[in-house]
Amino acid sequence: RAEIAGAPEALPEDDGAPKAPLPDLREAYRAASRLYEKVGVGADLRAEQARAESDESAALAELDRLTNKVRTRAAQLLEGTDGADGPSRQAAAARAEALVQMLETRAQAASEQLGRLRGEAERHAPAEGEAHTD
Repeated sequence: RAEIAGAPEALPEDDGAPKAPLPDLREAYRAASRLYEKVGVGADLRAEQARAESDESAALAELDRLTNKVRTRAAQLLEGTDGADGPSRQAAAARAEALVQMLETRAQAASEQLGRLRGEAERHAPAEGEAHTD
């Protein structure tokens, strides 16, 4: 301590200062340590709350972008048997996805057929200035 600038070489004796027993000091330290840990958990909870509030704000903003028609249809679906619980919603989503795939396949087939028919119509079209019938 003498090496520290400004520190006296000899420490004065404490005349009236109460001396706490070591077990009391240890218990006070443990209590302070527990309190410190609780504050640390509180910070984690506050961070989690902030993330949840941010997620909520993002979800509300996304919901606000939906049209009334979409909201009304969503409410109808949730009130029906397909929206009763998680597994029902998953099954309904799977059915909807299968239906979308089927419709996309049919649209692709129709587009291909349209292309073939147009090509065939062009091949059978009369030459310039000729009529289809006499």
